[in-house]
Amino acid sequence: MLDFLSTGLLETLQFQKKHKKIRARRKRRRFKQRVFWRDHGLCQYCDRPVSFTAATLDHIVPLVAGGSDRHKENFCIACKDCNETKAQLILEVLGDLEPASLKEKFAKAEIEAANRKILRGVV
Repeated sequence: MLDFLSTGLLETLQFQKKHKKIRARRKRRRFKQRVFWRDHGLCQYCDRPVSFTAATLDHIVPLVAGGSDRHKENFCIACKDCNETKAQLILEVLGDLEPASLKEKFAKAEIEAANRKILRGVV
């Protein structure tokens, strides 16, 4: 009798765990849909149309810099190329994605990262 109850309980717990994962996935998808509709399906950096599946959510203020992960205002739709190019940079103006200004920002970011590694003793 106890074996039957324990297996039933295990199955119930496994179902609930799986159900939570499905609900979380749906919640993330709805969040992306709302941001996608707000931005009219355009990459906010290059103004090219992006399909929903190819679109990525980009943090306007990166989490590393203290940005929020819970508010739609901190997200925008970006194509994969622009999102990878922006990385953890904070852009004051959308024109900051131009190659000349990006090289400058990346060089500064690499120097800062190298300095942090030296300070931590990880060379």
